[in-house]
Amino acid sequence: MSLHHLIEQKIKGHNPPCKECFDSTSEKRFFIFDPPQLTGGERAKLLMTEDPISANKLEVDNHKEHVVEFVALDNCLLPKSIKKCDCVLAKFANNQRHIIWVELKMETKNTNINTVKKIIQGDTDSNGIDTGAIGQIRQARNYLHEKGVLYQNDKHKGHIALPKSVQNARGMSQSLQELQRKLQKDPKIKMTITIGPKLDL
Repeated sequence: MSLHHLIEQKIKGHNPPCKECFDSTSEKRFFIFDPPQLTGGERAKLLMTEDPISANKLEVDNHKEHVVEFVALDNCLLPKSIKKCDCVLAKFANNQRHIIWVELKMETKNTNINTVKKIIQGDTDSNGIDTGAIGQIRQARNYLHEKGVLYQNDKHKGHIALPKSVQNARGMSQSLQELQRKLQKDPKIKMTITIGPKLDL
């Protein structure tokens, strides 16, 4: 069963998702747009082309042209009471469902590595939850797991999207690579985390 239909079946009665929460594509290259947070009600969107929006987008390389499901989570599907990542992607490959949890930080302008690390891996709150992007990914995953949307043999990956201007700042690329390697060894995360302006599926 598709992620879309599982979510409708398991979650609809709790927090009815709108039709704008779901999309899919098999394009080799597409984008996830991060609207400016003007009113707090904006949600991530799937785009097939760069135009007319030139900023705040994550480029996704789907070179094998898998059918990729897109589900907006923040300001769309999950309750406002929990922190959650912006969206999730799903694809089937080699008889396995791959789930990619995406947190968009495309409005980040600060190029101080310590500030960027804090955005990615924030402070720990009173419940022991990371308040940064990783915490948002973990909480979304935990919620969908509790609702029975995820399969035991799903393969999980997280991606934190930063703009090119931050990625290319002096010393940033190497520092982010070191952070990625550190996160992969963290037993609490239990998935590979990638960071940057492009996501390879």
